[in-house]
Amino acid sequence: MKKILATIFAAAVTLAMIGVSLWVLRAPIPNYYSSGTLLRYFTVSYYEQRLADLKALQAALESYRRDQGSYPVSHAWDGPRSPYGDARPDWIAGLAPKYIAALPVFPVDEENTPFENGEFQYLYKSDGQNYKVMAYAPEDCPVARRSNNDRIVQGKICLGYGFWTPGAGDWTPSFWDKRLADLTQIKDALEKYRQSRGGYPPSQGFDGLYSSFGYSGEEWIKGLSPEFLTELPRDPRRNADPANQYLYASDGKDYKLICHSPEDLGYVARTRPELLDPKRAAFAYGYWSAGAAAW
Repeated sequence: MKKILATIFAAAVTLAMIGVSLWVLRAPIPNYYSSGTLLRYFTVSYYEQRLADLKALQAALESYRRDQGSYPVSHAWDGPRSPYGDARPDWIAGLAPKYIAALPVFPVDEENTPFENGEFQYLYKSDGQNYKVMAYAPEDCPVARRSNNDRIVQGKICLGYGFWTPGAGDWTPSFWDKRLADLTQIKDALEKYRQSRGGYPPSQGFDGLYSSFGYSGEEWIKGLSPEFLTELPRDPRRNADPANQYLYASDGKDYKLICHSPEDLGYVARTRPELLDPKRAAFAYGYWSAGAAAW
């Protein structure tokens, strides 16, 4: 009898342990990588909320286009914390509150999510005629790939998911987009300054936010901001290395504006070779006036 009771007790304990194990397996565990794979911790509810947010943005963008004749133009890949464009709360200008009550906040487990490279946020890019709005580098990309068609997943590698017009299908977030937008914006502001003042802002050398070749400081193009440009942008690497900055040189008559030592130089050489600095084509690109080409 004692053996029978002991056997029954052992079986009950075993079943209880199995039940606890199954409950634990069902509970979400904040572990971002599973057995060395690319799968990260996620909950389906996050994906459903993000997809609903993106659909609401898509509808709002189409309403905006019907009223205005184009989509809201972005600086580059804009978002609330974006390193690839303007980082600001109103990351789609003019959309809220008329076309959507408020721009959505990316739902994420903030206590257990590493924010390192601009991931885990919504990003938006548009030239007015086309647009892409996406959840960038979310941990639930594998769910999106399994539960939706290719229209909602970007590329062979799941960098994110979202909605876009046909002309924006191959757009992907990169520092290049921001750099081109920044340098073009500065170039346009320099021309406005010249038209107003009769020359370009003079420099001490190759000036920059951090520079070993001239003046260093936040006002690295003196007199340009805020009258001709809201604020002077900085290279998206956002470090203090003098070799990794936007640099500006001018004698008042001519100027040169470059991005120094960028990692995307090979891409620029293939796609926009006219931007390569004639004097330092191996490590800089940008804009310049004719008299400054050899500087």
